[in-house]
Amino acid sequence: MKKRRVVVFIISIILILLMIFIYWIYQNNEQKRMDYKFDSDKLYVTINSKDWIEVPFDFSYTINHLNKVNNGKYKEGTYQLDNKKIVFYFEKENTEEKEILDKEGKVITRYKQYDGKYIMGIVYSDDKGKTWKNTVIGTSDYNDMLVKIMFKNSQKGQMTLNNRANNGTYNYVTENGGDEWLIQYDADKEISDVKAHYKLKLEGIPKNLTVDEAVKSGYFVYDGVQNKVYNKDILDRFVKNTEMNANERIADEIIIVIYTSNGKPSVYDLGYKYTEKMGYVLAKDPTRIDIFETDVMMDVSEYKRLLKEYSEITVNYNLPSEHYGITVTEDTGILAGIINLTSYSEEYEDIEIGRYMLDAEIVENSK
Repeated sequence: MKKRRVVVFIISIILILLMIFIYWIYQNNEQKRMDYKFDSDKLYVTINSKDWIEVPFDFSYTINHLNKVNNGKYKEGTYQLDNKKIVFYFEKENTEEKEILDKEGKVITRYKQYDGKYIMGIVYSDDKGKTWKNTVIGTSDYNDMLVKIMFKNSQKGQMTLNNRANNGTYNYVTENGGDEWLIQYDADKEISDVKAHYKLKLEGIPKNLTVDEAVKSGYFVYDGVQNKVYNKDILDRFVKNTEMNANERIADEIIIVIYTSNGKPSVYDLGYKYTEKMGYVLAKDPTRIDIFETDVMMDVSEYKRLLKEYSEITVNYNLPSEHYGITVTEDTGILAGIINLTSYSEEYEDIEIGRYMLDAEIVENSK
């Protein structure tokens, strides 16, 4: 009796494994029969290699672009066509406008719903092409935003997109089939990218930067030799966009160049980009300053410290927006306008960026 039960158990296991194997073969064969094609600016899919289903969306711009760059095919990894999910991306020129109407229904004005030259989104089906959904993912000034997309099942998916500047990527995840996507935040990568961006930008500024070159480049400039301030409106704009009391703080960036009375500049790159972990970023390049030409009295230890400080570009990214705001204050005691990152918390200290004399001539040269 016991032996018979063992035999029945073994047979049952074999039958279960056989059923799994048959199902796997069926699924695999079905997936091999699935395909897509472009025809007359339309996209079609087949589940059985015989019957073709039109995907109900305008793919004309996408098809035209793919004909130019990839022989009329989606790049590997940028679409999904299997039993879990059918997903195709689309791109189109950003020409869509929304209208604002008055009480009588007349058009007051029109505006673009999205910024950027191109709109990118996805069209997808969870029931093998019987019904379809589409959603806009983002905008860019470049084509080919999508790097790769993959759904583990009908609901959970991952996607990698090129950023809007087309010089990096971001990863996104969805838990609801593609209706909504959330960025996978990578603090270490963002910090690394930010430091590299600011350092590279300052390294690209000529070591013998003249006042005229700095002014024409659109930098805020204080010339300590001639006692003149240039492009103050650019500084005013940055303050308005990013100060603590702004109604809506806006991402912005400014180059500040302060020339000493000896004609040597310190260059600062100050940016504001509100993210989950970051507010202001301040990069400083004092390498053009000769510390022996400064008025600072120093001992040996102070000399060594300043020598190191004045010999390298530094990037400070630990300036959270909830604690810092940009200010320009007038100190009548020393007759100077002081550009500060002002701390509104006891955890952080104020950071002076630069100063200019209040009696300086204001020369507006920005365009």
